[in-house]
Amino acid sequence: MWEWRAAELLDASCGAMTYARDPEVAGEVSGRYVTDYADLRVSCEACQDQYKAVAAIQFCVSSIKSRGASLAAGPMATGGGKALLGVLATGAGALLAATPGGGIVGFPLMGIGLGVAAAGISDAGVALEIRNAAARAIDWYCNCENAKKYLWTEPD
Repeated sequence: MWEWRAAELLDASCGAMTYARDPEVAGEVSGRYVTDYADLRVSCEACQDQYKAVAAIQFCVSSIKSRGASLAAGPMATGGGKALLGVLATGAGALLAATPGGGIVGFPLMGIGLGVAAAGISDAGVALEIRNAAARAIDWYCNCENAKKYLWTEPD
């Protein structure tokens, strides 16, 4: 989703090389990839001072959690709604299928209900992917050792 390019960024205290997001190829942020949170990372400069590092790490963690929760809310809500409707439709289809002559409508309704429930579960799976990517992003981007090792500067 994201493409990266090496950017020469000179900085007196933290070195010269970092990776910057290429604004010409940057797409919409889905939250499903660790790189979707790169602009929230701690910088090498912030990690030079103990107190600034603590504040930068706390800000990084809360920002990534906030973005992840925001991006996961949509798929989780639609997934839950679809799953509930699917279960209700399947139950209604089963009740209809149990009545004499109701199988003509009941069995197709059960099939539709199962399909809608499966789509809802799939949407909920997307929300879990977003949660997992955000957790990995916190481990990677909210880490002063990585910031110093890879010479991260302030995000663009």
